Amino acid sequence: MSKRYEKFYEKIIDYESKLHKRNQQKIRIGLKINIFLPLVFLLLCFLVPGSNFLFLMLWIISLFGIAFYLIYIEYTDYKMINMMHEFGIVDEEQQRSLMSENEQAIEQMEKAVDDRIDAIEARIDTEKERLEKELKRLNQERDAAEKERKDRIQELRDKRGGKK
Repeated sequence: MSKRYEKFYEKIIDYESKLHKRNQQKIRIGLKINIFLPLVFLLLCFLVPGSNFLFLMLWIISLFGIAFYLIYIEYTDYKMINMMHEFGIVDEEQQRSLMSENEQAIEQMEKAVDDRIDAIEARIDTEKERLEKELKRLNQERDAAEKERKDRIQELRDKRGGKK
């Protein structure tokens, strides 16, 4: 009898694992469709004259439809995990979502983005300092040119005043 339960248990675990992988694939497909289908409707809206309203409505409806599809997939996976918890097949600590396999990649991506932001901020600070120095130099040149202009005007006035 225990062999039978072990087989049943393995089948349930295998079924759940396969269903989870299929749901992950559905999410990937849904995200791709979420990018391309509304883009097609939006392009058609601008390319086909006279039917802008129709394509805008199709664009909006497709966004909502895809969002509901993705939510449905996540909800079914969530319900399946809860059912596995209730039957004691999966431990409570084994919380996973459809994106759990990508968590490490997401963390690496976030770190890379943070590093890139830090590098850009450092470049901005360096460029800001360089521009402030350049502005200071240009202000000094302007002040020197203004002083020279005033001196030249005074010199010309003095010459003109001396001739009279």
